[in-house]
Amino acid sequence: MKLQILLFVLAAFGTLAISDFAYTRIFFNVTPSTNVSITGLTISSNPLYTSSSTTVYVALYNAGTLATSVSVNVSIYNESGYFVQNITYVPATVPHLSSLTISATWNLGAVAAGNYTANATAVYETGTNSTNEYSINFTITQALATQPSPTASPSGGGGSVVGGNVDLGEEPGPTMIPPEISPASSQIKFVKTTILREISAGSSGLESFVLRNLAGGVKNLDIGITGAPKSWISFSSEKTILLAGEERAINIGFSIPQDALPGDYLLKISANGDGQTAIDYMLLRVSRPSKGAQYPQAQKIVRLDRGLGTTSVTLELTNPTTKTVPLVSVVEEILPQFHAQKSDISFVDKIGMFVSEKPLQIRWQFKELASLEKTSVSYLIYSMLDEYSPYLYWNIKQVAIAPKELKLSDVVGIREISSSEIFEGGSGQVLVKVFYSGFEPVTFNAALEAPSNFAVEPSTQTGTLTPRGTTELLFKIKAPSGSAGTHNIGASLLLNDEIVVSQTGYLVVQKQFALSWDYMFGGLLVVAILIFAMSKLLKRGRKRSERRHHAELRQGYIEEIKDHIKDIK
Repeated sequence: MKLQILLFVLAAFGTLAISDFAYTRIFFNVTPSTNVSITGLTISSNPLYTSSSTTVYVALYNAGTLATSVSVNVSIYNESGYFVQNITYVPATVPHLSSLTISATWNLGAVAAGNYTANATAVYETGTNSTNEYSINFTITQALATQPSPTASPSGGGGSVVGGNVDLGEEPGPTMIPPEISPASSQIKFVKTTILREISAGSSGLESFVLRNLAGGVKNLDIGITGAPKSWISFSSEKTILLAGEERAINIGFSIPQDALPGDYLLKISANGDGQTAIDYMLLRVSRPSKGAQYPQAQKIVRLDRGLGTTSVTLELTNPTTKTVPLVSVVEEILPQFHAQKSDISFVDKIGMFVSEKPLQIRWQFKELASLEKTSVSYLIYSMLDEYSPYLYWNIKQVAIAPKELKLSDVVGIREISSSEIFEGGSGQVLVKVFYSGFEPVTFNAALEAPSNFAVEPSTQTGTLTPRGTTELLFKIKAPSGSAGTHNIGASLLLNDEIVVSQTGYLVVQKQFALSWDYMFGGLLVVAILIFAMSKLLKRGRKRSERRHHAELRQGYIEEIKDHIKDIK
């Protein structure tokens, strides 16, 4: 037992001696970090009515020194605590030491009136860290007026709208979107139509529907529009004449009063005459944001051209605030029913950036959006859907409002520099970790800068940074003889041939291990102590053995005497 204790002491002594030669890792002088929290959650509509849509805003703040990508989710629960719906957001980049507000549209659909809770959570740094939770309570109020529910189709499938088997009423209010909506045509056909028009209360707009006469003769037609209050709608004429093969536009104007009940108004546009009927539908989605809007608002218009077989989409962006907004980013996600690829998309004006292929997502950025300024972008999809309901639930995916324009240097940072052990006259490896929180791949040219008498291989490295991920770069470095000590080094990145990101650190070079008289004397002393201790233990062991042997001989001698006495008797 004593020998084991002695060996343990010797091992500890040896460890302390060797620790003088342990290698040193190198890190930043200042380590960049990310620390994102949710600072606000707002539902724009107040009051919020059934069968309407609203914008849900989430405010984020990054207290760290490096921009990072954040994915947000808002869960809706009823007053009994049961889950109702999720509102998911596209990953967005939050600048360092800055804020970001993102928004998404929520169609209430069949959600009933009552009290609800919205709970926002988020993850950042590619999902490795979680933010705080942020919750608010809100109320959905029953709409004052609703349209009659759609009647069953002749086939018995309930709830579809086909060719006008529904009376939408004289002074209707908001309605739930039927699960199926399809136009009807004969020799009279709507060849251009607007499927969805989002509009704010207190504003006006104009849409054009184009009729074509496929018959061989003249057609006298009566035009009718139902589904919204008559005072909201005006159109060129209630009667029109179409010659054989002729096309004619019907211009429909909308003027939505300031106090209009928000929600979805399903308009039916019909053309009847001479035994021919054509029926089409448009959803007029009216929003009434809360008083004193704080953020830009985005609205969508979807139009079809059956002659070209295209879907045209316009995104309108308005800044209703009294301040200029430095940067607004709008994300559009193409409906999966299109099965569209990049080649199926054509930009009409401002070119968007594809940020994802599955799902297919497009991003536009608007800089310096002035107070009360209104702008728009449009694009075409070379495809059409025969059934309307997917169009009517097709929201703008996300709007992000940033306090400044992001630069590459804001979303790229050197997170760590570490090395293997390096002795003077020897070689080691230096690992550089680069974190990129952007969405598109970025080319780089990297270099490790060391004192002039150090050799670095390779001198430069080129490659592509992984979006929303970490890229590792490995360099070999050789320290010259006599270089023991601390040295400054640095890593730098040239991004897209123009922007430089750099970080400095330090490198410790160890002395080569060499025995000195002090260590030799200490080693001899340890050996002497070990020999002395072992000799003492061995000597004690021999004495114990001799005593046992002597006792055994004595006991044997006594036994022999006893046996001898017995024999004499």
